[in-house]
Amino acid sequence: MASNGPVTIDLIHEISLMFIRILLKCAIGEELDGVMVDYYENGVKGQKDIPYSLRNTFQIMISRTQQLHTIAFPRLAKYHIVQYERDVRDNAKAIRALFEKMVIKRKALIKDSPQDENLKKDLLGILLSNPATANDDEMIIDECLTFFFAGS
Repeated sequence: MASNGPVTIDLIHEISLMFIRILLKCAIGEELDGVMVDYYENGVKGQKDIPYSLRNTFQIMISRTQQLHTIAFPRLAKYHIVQYERDVRDNAKAIRALFEKMVIKRKALIKDSPQDENLKKDLLGILLSNPATANDDEMIIDECLTFFFAGS
């Protein structure tokens, strides 16, 4: 109990933030505390923090695979018919754009300091320093997002 009375803690958010911090450190070697990303709800663009955006976007994407129209008519899965589907599509694009910025930033750092081994100790650094993957930004973004998805 605090001196000013009881305090409410959003335990789901705090645990999610902890997991995201660990995953971000392993994947890209950075913490994104306080970084906000575009987040759409009911067609309205707002800003949410990274843990919230990742958690909710992945959750909705998974639940979308169980929707009747995507099960009964798999060809409809590529279309975003209702507003919440368009929101999750736009949220996924915003997350990908953030990761694309991180890839571009790290590429520039590695180009400027190729001997700096600290830039190559995380998943992003490994992918960027491997000749088989270094030039495929889309694949690198996919791998980093898969890492988050598998870890959460």
